[in-house]
Amino acid sequence: MSDDRSPVNGWFRDEPDVAAPHASAAPQDAPYSASGRPPVSPQPYSSPDDAPTQVGAIPAMRPQPQQSVSTVYGRGQTPVPPIPPGPPTPFRGQDFYSAQPPFHGQGQGPAPLPAQPQGAGQDPEYSYPEYEPHPHDRRAQARVRKPVLAGGAVAGAAALGLIAYLALSGGSPGKTANTAGGGAAASPSPTHTSFQPTSADPATAAEQTATAFLNAWQSGDLQEAAKYTDDPTDALTALTAYKSGLNVSALAFKPQPAVLAGASASATPNVGGAGTSPSGGTSSTSPSGTVAFSATATVGMTGQNTTMPWTYNSSVVAYKQSDGWSIRWNPSILAPGLTDGQKLAVVPVQPGVGKVVDAAGSKLSSYSDASLQTIAGTLAKKAPKGSGTAGVAVQVMDASGNAVGTTPLAMLQKPVDASVLKTTIDPTVQALARSAVGMFPRSSMVVLRPSTGAILAAANSAGSGDTALTGGLAPGSTFKIVTSTALLNHGIVTLYSPVSCPLTFTVQGVVYHNSSDGTGKNEESEPPGTPFITDFAQSCNNAFTQFYKQLEGGRLAGTASTYFGLNQAWDIGLGSNQYFSMPGGSSGAELAQEDFGQGRVVASPLAMASVAATVGTGSFHQPYLVNGVTKVTADALPSGTDSSLKAMMHAVVLNGTAAGVFSGVSGPLYAKTGTAETDANKDGKTNAWIVVYDPNLDVSIGVVVQDSGFGATYAGPEARYVLARL
Repeated sequence: MSDDRSPVNGWFRDEPDVAAPHASAAPQDAPYSASGRPPVSPQPYSSPDDAPTQVGAIPAMRPQPQQSVSTVYGRGQTPVPPIPPGPPTPFRGQDFYSAQPPFHGQGQGPAPLPAQPQGAGQDPEYSYPEYEPHPHDRRAQARVRKPVLAGGAVAGAAALGLIAYLALSGGSPGKTANTAGGGAAASPSPTHTSFQPTSADPATAAEQTATAFLNAWQSGDLQEAAKYTDDPTDALTALTAYKSGLNVSALAFKPQPAVLAGASASATPNVGGAGTSPSGGTSSTSPSGTVAFSATATVGMTGQNTTMPWTYNSSVVAYKQSDGWSIRWNPSILAPGLTDGQKLAVVPVQPGVGKVVDAAGSKLSSYSDASLQTIAGTLAKKAPKGSGTAGVAVQVMDASGNAVGTTPLAMLQKPVDASVLKTTIDPTVQALARSAVGMFPRSSMVVLRPSTGAILAAANSAGSGDTALTGGLAPGSTFKIVTSTALLNHGIVTLYSPVSCPLTFTVQGVVYHNSSDGTGKNEESEPPGTPFITDFAQSCNNAFTQFYKQLEGGRLAGTASTYFGLNQAWDIGLGSNQYFSMPGGSSGAELAQEDFGQGRVVASPLAMASVAATVGTGSFHQPYLVNGVTKVTADALPSGTDSSLKAMMHAVVLNGTAAGVFSGVSGPLYAKTGTAETDANKDGKTNAWIVVYDPNLDVSIGVVVQDSGFGATYAGPEARYVLARL
């Protein structure tokens, strides 16, 4: 619709050139040893078969829905087995496990286990993987086996020897492993090998099985640990992700005695195929025992050298099968509650703020305004960069690397909040703005310091919510400032170019009308030869709609972004948010209405106050509430364009739609009124807008009064109230 006129049945009334009606202001225990078995010597946490995985407010405005078009517009190969891997290498050169207490079994029980060769836990005949994957690996049939190509005489001889061995033993190469975190290919996945305890006592056997698994995991031999589970592929993937996600440099476990489930207890399979027998069936009478353990992992954040311990409790279930004992795999072994597809990461925890205050030191929470309550609440949750001290936590992440839930799994180091955070809110300006918006219902105002971008005030009348900062409303003809900038920059018009404003203008079948006069009967228009500055001062719509073709190709949206910093997220101290939005490639009838600030253009008073401030200083200074935020930048307005814009906005005050509105306010003022019907309520009332820049006060103001009427009649007096008292 038009600048500051409201439609009646699709037609536009002229805003009466009268002064606004007067309204008064409103005011870490003993060593554990299983069956005397010698403990595994502490080892560096290292494994050649895993690759590290890189781990890593104000609501956005909602654009107005596209309105329907009307004739009167305005509403409107043979596999060769792999060569066994060499000895482990140290993990990231960090602390070895020797720094942790040695892992022991219980002090009583059967005779010690005999010493085992490399590949502990396997009998000699299992020195190489079997030809067919063990049936306990539930994904064996689905995984593709990749051949390993060996070059050179030594490798060839080794391969032939292995093939001959496998021909006699009936074995085949192992499977290839998943790649941890999408990095380099890992070593082949382990083939399940049931553990052979030395005791027939179920409790002791369960403890020995759990001990073998935990010792392997603790020493960093993840392949060894995974093979003792009934789902070695999943286990290896999860164990690898655990190490990389937490950047583990040391690990120690302290198990407890096994708790038997009972000889007749059912070995219920889990997601990893637990309880399956070697023949593929499920045993319903397998003894099983749960072994609880405490874990202490030395962890750290990616890219940082600082480490810290994380101590927690977990458990494993060991159960008997026909060929030995196995660990029932479940991701929750790694950490309680962890499920398939989830990972762990060490993440920073942002500090908060003890007290958020205005520029004079008064707590913002003491203000009743919705905008200041939003500011105080949001800033208290997250201190700006450079203030406070971040904490450290273990967080559960999903497969995409996003945090699961809002509460970390464990807080390793609490953040230290910033004691006091000072904002740019000026208590004097805030009080004036608060009084001004009390003139009319549903009023919202933002006051800026144009030379810096500091937000001096944000006020809303009762029932207006936080519209001052977050309102997504059509800005109406106040947006003609941006449209005029595009026309001037691209040489389409000059300040005094003759530009007519016809009574109607049709685009793709949509007929646009101008405003009507105060009687609502006579339509406004401007004859051929009318200087463009006059069209702007009188805010005649069709002087702008006719240039839609020249502004296609993203010229209008590009101008908004390039020179005014609009249509992109700003962090004013409350996090990254959109305070203005418009499409980038509009054309035709949609672009024609965007030319006068309607259609799919939506803005907040904050954004439009910034537009006036940009013209006032000649360059964009992103609004902000606290120091230290990363600000959006924009190109300075060409000097000729800026001079023309100032002249046009001053004409609005002298003899245009805001004539007489600012009487009594000294010095030159630069303004633009606007009235938008896109957001009109059921009774047809429109939203009144005004933006104004006062160079003497170094202040710019953006005001919207919803469901009211003309911009000059409703928004104007509220802006004047503040300027006249500063």
